[in-house]
Amino acid sequence: MRRPSDKFHLMSVFHTVVQTGAFNKAAEQMDMKPSSVSKAISQLEQLLDAKLLYRTTRNLSLTDIGKYYYEQCSHILKDVVTLEDTIGALQNEPSGTLRITAPTAFGQYFLGPRLSVFLEKHPNINIDLDLTEKLRDITKEGYDLAIRSSESLPDSSLFAMKLIAQKRVLVASPHYLEQYGQPRTPDDLSKHLTLVYSAMTQSQRWSMSNKTDQHHVSITPRLKTNSYYTLRDAARSGLGIANLNDYMVVDDIKSGSLVPVLPDYAQSQRNRFAVYQQKRELSPKLDAFLTFLTSALN
Repeated sequence: MRRPSDKFHLMSVFHTVVQTGAFNKAAEQMDMKPSSVSKAISQLEQLLDAKLLYRTTRNLSLTDIGKYYYEQCSHILKDVVTLEDTIGALQNEPSGTLRITAPTAFGQYFLGPRLSVFLEKHPNINIDLDLTEKLRDITKEGYDLAIRSSESLPDSSLFAMKLIAQKRVLVASPHYLEQYGQPRTPDDLSKHLTLVYSAMTQSQRWSMSNKTDQHHVSITPRLKTNSYYTLRDAARSGLGIANLNDYMVVDDIKSGSLVPVLPDYAQSQRNRFAVYQQKRELSPKLDAFLTFLTSALN
């Protein structure tokens, strides 16, 4: 007779195969041999007396029964994770691996430099940080937390918490401003050298306002790139005026290596949200990180 624990193992293997889309990828993720993964799927199909997967040399696809079984597996495995996290909460000791996905710039400039403080404070927590501009499906791909610029939740079971209203600022080096002068109004920007982040919508049209006027300025960038690091370095070197998130340049402004441009004009703010798939009080590791993140942002 097959033990119940074996059934759970076979279910986990099947779920991972569907998530990764390939036996070899599932094997790598579960530290198994591809042949063992294939054998586990065959055993599960025999146990259920049902075909779950169509297998060809190039791809896998689910049968109708396989789709239903996968949906139920997802719920069961999620419940198991919640149960384990609840036990951890009862023990009141944050531990385990925390999987986080965040935008590249936010991760590089803000999260990355602060992770050592968090990990020193919580030695039993490990971090798996994925920096990408792709909108990950945190439920399907198994992330504990996503940092997003939108609170829109495609899955009603998800939770969202506002972290901060992110500001953008125009900056340039003192050398550049000595050479080209300080713009007095937004309209002056069209006469200046500009440095643009190419991944932004309408990247070559900057909008800002003061207490009385709204301005929309079309610019022709001297440098256009999808790397914020490159833009900041270019601004430091005196190549032009850059439009950057405030947390990227706060230290440069303090040191004087960069100077705010048109400080009396503000750009629209962009909210950052923490999105997660279970109540934070049921996951000590998630709760600990959200508490740390909120404190760091404030």
